[in-house]
Amino acid sequence: MRLTIPFGTRPEIVKLAPVVRELRQRGWPTRLVFTGQHHDPALGEEFLRSLDMGPDSRWLLPSDPAATLGALLEHAVEEVTTSTPDAVLLLGDTMTVPVFCLAARRACVPVVHLEAGLRSFNETSMEEVNRRIAAATASLHLAPTALAARFLAAEGVDAARIRVVGNTVVDVVRESRVGRVPVESRAGVLVTAHRASTVDSPERLATLVELLVRLAGLAASDAAFGPVLFPAHPRTCLLYASP
Repeated sequence: MRLTIPFGTRPEIVKLAPVVRELRQRGWPTRLVFTGQHHDPALGEEFLRSLDMGPDSRWLLPSDPAATLGALLEHAVEEVTTSTPDAVLLLGDTMTVPVFCLAARRACVPVVHLEAGLRSFNETSMEEVNRRIAAATASLHLAPTALAARFLAAEGVDAARIRVVGNTVVDVVRESRVGRVPVESRAGVLVTAHRASTVDSPERLATLVELLVRLAGLAASDAAFGPVLFPAHPRTCLLYASP
């Protein structure tokens, strides 16, 4: 089968890398499409290079959000129509997922959704909307956990089209050969934040930072607690960088 595999963000690159590598080793023709949602080199180019995920097609998207969505859908329809794959393999819940689901359905091409069935039950979340579009359009649902599979079944997805396959990020961690640290030897807290609902709101981000400062104060009074690390996502740095 000829597979088209679209992706546009750093998490997709990382999680799809072991899948693409395995497919190629087994002789499956794969066409990689980088949709360019993450255009920052630190979030895209460096990972494409280091994980050997050089795309066959690379898109340049406009900066306006409405124009971005329109361009994604237009390019997706053109890609599926022109390359005529046997199936489209998608991962996760970025905007790349729903546009390719719609484009593939329009061309009568089956969709395979990896990381299927995850749910936050937050109706205001765009990622949740994207997941549900994938659930409604995919022919094969590859769920990371049994719980995710149960969510899909509860939504009416035929059990014959659901497979529990685990989370590919675990494969990435194993391949990196990062050593396991015994629980009793661990210390500190690592906090990340990048969702628009958190970092795009100055009030919510301020509340998060206040909590981290309080947590750091507890750490300072307890040497066994360890440091509090908050690596700022490039999205946050861009939004709040000083002029």
